Amino acid sequence: MQIEEIVRSCVHEAIAQVAVQCIGRKFYAEIEDAATTYGMTPGAFTALSVERFARHGDEAEIRAVRTAMIGAQEPILAGLHRILCIMLAVGVQSDGSRQRERAPRLLAADIDHLDIAARCNCGF
Repeated sequence: MQIEEIVRSCVHEAIAQVAVQCIGRKFYAEIEDAATTYGMTPGAFTALSVERFARHGDEAEIRAVRTAMIGAQEPILAGLHRILCIMLAVGVQSDGSRQRERAPRLLAADIDHLDIAARCNCGF
C-alpha cells in the first residue's frame, strides 16, 4: 500500500522534487546530476522514474522497496530513495525504457543480498 502512496504522490514533479530534497543534499545532488544528463529537472526525473518503476518494476525490485520501508522512520522517503537508486542503477531513458548502461541488470536472486543504495552511492 505504501508503494502506491509513493506513486500517487511522486508522479507530480513539484511533490517529487520536494520529496527528494527531504532525503538529503548529497542524494539530491546525485538525482540532479542524473536529471541533467537526460535534460530534465530533478522533479521531472523523479516523477518519470517513479512512473517507470510502477510500470516495469519486477518482483525483486518491489520486494527491495518494501524491505527498505519496513521499520524506516520515514517509510515513504525510504521507499522513494530505494526506487530512485534502482532506477539509477538500471538507467531510465526519456522514452521510459530502461537501459543497462550505468550498471548490469541484477538477477532476482542477487537483490536480496545486495544493498542497491550502496551500489549507486546513494546517501540516506
